[in-house]
Amino acid sequence: MGQNKYVNAKTQNGVFTLCKNALSVSFVGMAMMSGAAYAQQSFPASTRVLTPLTVTNQNDLNFGRIVAGTSRSNIRIRRNNNNLNIINGDATPVGGTVQRAGFIIAAEPLTSVQVTLPQNINIRNSNGDTMLVRRFRLNGGGGRIVSRNIDNSGNLSIFVSAQLRIEPTQAVGVYNGSYEVTVEYN
Repeated sequence: MGQNKYVNAKTQNGVFTLCKNALSVSFVGMAMMSGAAYAQQSFPASTRVLTPLTVTNQNDLNFGRIVAGTSRSNIRIRRNNNNLNIINGDATPVGGTVQRAGFIIAAEPLTSVQVTLPQNINIRNSNGDTMLVRRFRLNGGGGRIVSRNIDNSGNLSIFVSAQLRIEPTQAVGVYNGSYEVTVEYN
């Protein structure tokens, strides 16, 4: 009769009891498979504050004095020295101060910076006539955007050269302008 009661109990309440027990087992099983219901872990956070970047002008970019020729001319100050080269055309340099621009970059010692030079700029005389300055380059090679390493004193000297375009009908006068050099940490 004990077996009959067991069978009877199972047939009367067994489905509910089995489902209840099965449900309990499945929740416990999921908790065991996914780990604890709560976890916490600490992770480090840090930063390094670097020396602010500064760029100090040492020398202005100066193409000297030039007489326009009968054809379009391009004159370049070489990036590794202050030599003036006539690339094409027949304009004539006639003296004056010729120099590449010079800058000192102050930064965090032993870091790396990216220096960006302009593509082109126009310089103007007092009447608004323009001349094109293009192909800006740094000493040591590379294009307009280059990376350079800062030495252990936190300084980097750079020199900038460029090309000047002189048209055959170039108006007489003193031409001036400015350009931007952008420096940022790599």
